[in-house]
Parts: sequence; structure tokens; C-alpha cells
Amino acid sequence: MTMFEISKLMRSRDRGAALVETAMVLLLVLLLIAGLADLGRAFNEYIVIGEASREGARYGSMNPSDAVGIRAAAVQMAANNGVIVTDGDIAIAGLGGQSGQPIRVTVTHQFPTIMGGIIGFETITMTCATEMVIVGVTP
Repeated sequence: MTMFEISKLMRSRDRGAALVETAMVLLLVLLLIAGLADLGRAFNEYIVIGEASREGARYGSMNPSDAVGIRAAAVQMAANNGVIVTDGDIAIAGLGGQSGQPIRVTVTHQFPTIMGGIIGFETITMTCATEMVIVGVTP
């Protein structure tokens, strides 16, 4: 074998090793990107359910006896931002209170993850609560 043939043989082996290394690194990079996308979606939905709990508490501070209206305000706020929250996901404490007392609206949401099958959990339970002072009843 000549020196040229040996050099050519070694270069072809290097290319195969580089291809395998690239495939392994590409897999890790894609998993990292998918995880970051999942994290961004989770953070967005957490902000939305926080806004929904604030909207429910805001409505409840003006109408402390209207449980249906409080739940509807929270559900509508979440729906306007693309998150599905049901009436069963909303808990209200201090319902029917008097002026000056607190009312607390808690929204719980099950966030479905993209990476759930790989990491080992399908959903993340998110909870946001907002407490406001009842200022009175609007006419």
C-alpha cells in the first residue's frame, strides 16, 4: 500500500466517525430545543391562568355572591388567551363576604407537556391564586 492509499483510507474512516458524532449531538440539540419550547409554553399558560384568577377575583370583589359570574369571568379570560379552563378548575374562598373582607379565587390547570413521554410525566399541575378585598356590590 502506498502512503496515498493509507491516507485516503484514514480520511474515509474519519468521515464516518464525524457522521456518527453529528447524529448524536443533533439528537441532543433537538431534545434541548423541544424542552425549551415546552418550557416557553408552560410559562405562557402559567401567566394566562394567573390573569384568569385575577379577573375572577376582580369580578368577585365587586360581586362577592355571584359564584357563576366569578367562574365565567375567569374561564372567559383564559379562553381569550387560548387556554381551556373549566368551572371545576376554579375554587372560590370568601364567597358572599361583606365589604372589607377578602375573596380568593384559585385556578388550577393541567398543562400537557410535549416531552412528557421522554421525561416521564404527561402533565404538570399549575395553580395560581389571587386574593382581593371585597369593595362592595355593583348595581
